Amino acid sequence: MWWPSEFAFHVTAYMGLLGYFVAKETRRVGAKLSQIFMCVLAGSVLHLGIALAFRQTYAGHLSLGLFGLALLEFFVIVQLMVQVVRHLKSK
Repeated sequence: MWWPSEFAFHVTAYMGLLGYFVAKETRRVGAKLSQIFMCVLAGSVLHLGIALAFRQTYAGHLSLGLFGLALLEFFVIVQLMVQVVRHLKSK
């Protein structure tokens, strides 16, 4: 039976969590549905880029390094997407 690698599992699981947090925070700012979708998509692309850049960290077992990187990454991406929505709303 085929099972996905730990890297694919971690990236997919964290992408789902990131999508939820981005949607929740951008909705709180008052974004439209299309803006929420755009921010979730952009956040997912950023997450995938960071995950590929730190492939050794994501491919390993669950560790403090992975949790620290994911927490920092989530915070930065969510705040970036909130700023994007605020900028789009001001225009």
